Amino acid sequence: MSIASPANPALLDISDVSKSFGSVEVLRSVSLQVTRGEVVTVIGPSGSGKTTLLRCVNFLESYDSGSIRIDGKEVGFRDTGTRQRRSERDLAKMRAETGMVFQSFNLFPHLTAAGNIMLGLRKVRGKSSTEARAIAEHWLGRVGLAHKADSLPAELSGGQQQRVGIARAVAMEPKILLLDEITSALDPELVGEVLEVVRSLAEDGMTMVMV
Repeated sequence: MSIASPANPALLDISDVSKSFGSVEVLRSVSLQVTRGEVVTVIGPSGSGKTTLLRCVNFLESYDSGSIRIDGKEVGFRDTGTRQRRSERDLAKMRAETGMVFQSFNLFPHLTAAGNIMLGLRKVRGKSSTEARAIAEHWLGRVGLAHKADSLPAELSGGQQQRVGIARAVAMEPKILLLDEITSALDPELVGEVLEVVRSLAEDGMTMVMV
């Protein structure tokens, strides 16, 4: 793992983050720095808080103490020293800077592969339908699914659905990509095709945190 420095600052800076659910402490003073273009894997047993950490990075879960910064800006709370939660509008903007790929795919079942990718591009990035379709087709081609652009999730294998999920995340041009056990729900013979996409993104310089 690279060491952050003034010449190579951390893109993701997690400092002393703690998180509890009731009386159960899930994260205790976790610190991690990830520099631009780095791929970091968080390893630990089931129930050790790996997914919770990722969810804190894009504030799907709030954290109790510590700080998480992406490109110098604190996630979830205003930089006032009072832990004042950001507005939902500000949170939506910050979440757009992080892409997340879920282990259960989380594709919209009524939208095609291209439609799943286009939705965020149109609603969040403000792209026209034509622009969004072109971007969707580009990324589906990158993950080897150009021929499945108009297929519904039910018509795709698990590996294909996960590749659509990755394409959907990176099409938004996030600063960092969070990968939550993305092969754990796949049959063993489908794991390789998904990992090949991840390798390709790493070669392109995508910053990633994987659990």
